[in-house]
Amino acid sequence: MRFLMVCLMGLMLSVQANTAQQSTVSGRVRFADGQPVTKAQVTLFDLADLHQGVVARATTDEFGYFELSLASLGGPALPQMFALGHNYPNPFNPSTVIPYQLPVAGHVRLDVFNVLGQHVATLVDAQRQAGFHTAKWDATDAAGQAVAAGVYLYRLTAGGQQQIQRMVLIDGQAGIAAGASSAAAAMSTDAAEREYGLVVSGEGLTTYTDVAFGVRAGMAAVELVVEETPLTMSSGKPVVGVSRLTDHEASDSAPSWSPSGDRIAFQSNRNGNFDIYVMDLDGGDEPRQLTDDPAHDRSPSWSPSGDRIAFESDRNGNFDIYVMDLDGSDEPRQLTDDPAHDRSPSWSPDGQQIAFESNRNGNFDIYVMNRDWGTTHQLTDDPAHDSAPSWSPSGDRIAFVSDRDGKRGIYVMDLDGGNPRRLTDHSASDSAPSWSPSGDQIAFEASIGTNDAIFVVDKEGSNLRRLTSHEARDVSPSWSPSGDQVAFASNRDGDNFGIYVMDAGGPDMTGTDGDGGTDDNEGTDDDGGTDDGAADGDGGTGDDEGTDDDGGTDDGAADGDGAVSLLPGGGSMEFVWIEPGVFQMGSDTGRKDESPVHEVEISRGFWLGKYEVTQEQWKSVMDEEPWSGRARVESNPSHPAVIISWDEVQEFIRRINEDAGEELYRLPTEAEWEYACRAGTQTRWSFGDDESLLPDYAWYHGNNYFTKGAKTVGTKRPNPWGLYDMHGNVWEWVQDWYDEEYYSRSVRNDPQGPTSGLGRVIRGGHFGHIDGVRSAYRHLRFPDSRSYTVGVRLLRIAGD
Repeated sequence: MRFLMVCLMGLMLSVQANTAQQSTVSGRVRFADGQPVTKAQVTLFDLADLHQGVVARATTDEFGYFELSLASLGGPALPQMFALGHNYPNPFNPSTVIPYQLPVAGHVRLDVFNVLGQHVATLVDAQRQAGFHTAKWDATDAAGQAVAAGVYLYRLTAGGQQQIQRMVLIDGQAGIAAGASSAAAAMSTDAAEREYGLVVSGEGLTTYTDVAFGVRAGMAAVELVVEETPLTMSSGKPVVGVSRLTDHEASDSAPSWSPSGDRIAFQSNRNGNFDIYVMDLDGGDEPRQLTDDPAHDRSPSWSPSGDRIAFESDRNGNFDIYVMDLDGSDEPRQLTDDPAHDRSPSWSPDGQQIAFESNRNGNFDIYVMNRDWGTTHQLTDDPAHDSAPSWSPSGDRIAFVSDRDGKRGIYVMDLDGGNPRRLTDHSASDSAPSWSPSGDQIAFEASIGTNDAIFVVDKEGSNLRRLTSHEARDVSPSWSPSGDQVAFASNRDGDNFGIYVMDAGGPDMTGTDGDGGTDDNEGTDDDGGTDDGAADGDGGTGDDEGTDDDGGTDDGAADGDGAVSLLPGGGSMEFVWIEPGVFQMGSDTGRKDESPVHEVEISRGFWLGKYEVTQEQWKSVMDEEPWSGRARVESNPSHPAVIISWDEVQEFIRRINEDAGEELYRLPTEAEWEYACRAGTQTRWSFGDDESLLPDYAWYHGNNYFTKGAKTVGTKRPNPWGLYDMHGNVWEWVQDWYDEEYYSRSVRNDPQGPTSGLGRVIRGGHFGHIDGVRSAYRHLRFPDSRSYTVGVRLLRIAGD
């Protein structure tokens, strides 16, 4: 996505006073080259009344113009209520302004926290008069050190009241300081000259806000000039959403998306020599072999119409370009016939031309073959090696690879014969460019050390974004027509190359997935374990579906009775009885929020879900599938239900209780959850401290590296009390509010957690964690947030 930085080039705002009660604010948004910016949103909000919020909003038209109508320039002299406003800009870098208002004078404290609830900085701790105020945060902690990118919370406390908002700090140096000063808090109440907040935002825009935008009569129209900013360099973490499409002993490589986006062509030596194959993305059928020749048929490229594929082949003793129909009715047709090597074909968007590389003049250059498939035009003429052409979606440019400066890099050239422009310039070898459908990005492979990884560069070459980080070789990227996925070849699983597909967004840099760690890969491969299902219940026998032959800890058949509850919609849910008892909660060797270790008594026994709530069970009750169509989630009835917020879980519980006719079901408290997870142990995990055993009990980062994603519930060993997936698979919502320091004041008997907090607690870790799957590990998420890493497990209270 292209990000824009809005720069105000002067406060030339037109305020045309029609009457004392009506004014118009107008202006234009444009690029530095004079081109208009369409669909940008321009907003005014009233700093004199945060509760009122937005007072005018407009969207720029096809010429970049906007006009805002103000219903009134008047306003109350003092705020009528206590309020904490949204910070601006948001997301921001490097600083942001936080507005707040006080109806009466008093002591004010404004603090910043990270998503773990840890205190970061205090912005205000002083007496303030009634009125409108702002505070500025420059993304530093209490010691003056810069903090990391991510989600932060800010809390205003005054007069016994408290409000919390959240904000996002983005990485990089492209942001603009909000530029507010303490003087900006002094708002004029004069209707003829009043300060508003001016915001320019929209998809692809870095929001800019002027906190002291003066509105007065007789000013000229505002001119807002926008500039492109470079893509933010990612952290190099493994990419989200990687799925393996082929798994064969041969080398499958050089993927090429069909225009419809439902098929991929690739080359493979499955039959002893390289041929062209086509496969469906749904994985329902084996790849179909299109060519069968002793020669090497390689580098397929789809025609824009989707009915033909161009490829290179050495059928006549040297490599030439061929075209074949997908219906297989005709033999491939030879397009070029030259003693040179003609390779790497790429169709033009109109389907009338093919670009390719050839060493016809003694070194490889880029050529274009015209629509008559006979006349060729040489585009480049350089002693360097020019190769791997890729057409831009607009059809007026070609990206290619060249070692003109002594190292391989990506170049872009206009088809009118202008000089090629270098996009990448670093010590790695950059190759195999592929244009994004939007035409503003290029994916390519680059060698990092001894391996290759997939990168994305914007069309101006101003910065790079790394998509994959892996010990294997990731090569030959190809964009999907939708622009949200990239296919590539990789030897991740051994010596053979297979075809993979990944999300083009790259690592999640916002931190909103709530796991505090790597947003790891998601795959569609099954876990290969025994699928006993959440619904294969034993009707109350407490049996473990035949998996008690694990040779390890008894999994619960003798440790407690089982029960099955019927759900609305015809589903069912299994529960395990948990006896009351006393345990040591927390850890003194883990994170700060896990200490101090303290004794907790669970005075009443309860039933706890034997498994995490499955997709089948959620759909049975809610008649919806919030995970459906999500790139990182496999729709599978026996997989955990995910993309569900804490608030939505409350509705899920309400419906079950309504069907039961009494309040039987709820979320476990954090203490109840850890008590059940530990199952009488005080070790890191319920099976002990031996990390080598963890793969037997949990889906986590260590055994889910290539096919990251939630798995079928109950396919790993249970804990000593017969509960499955208490470690890993997905996070589980619990009832408590989160407070980093709650353990220091927790009650001993049946603690219910804080009465308020920054968010709700999640427990158990997920499929991409290592440390997070420990029994004591605790984490925070906002109640309205959803993630493919977070699910739920229910508690049923003891009946009479």
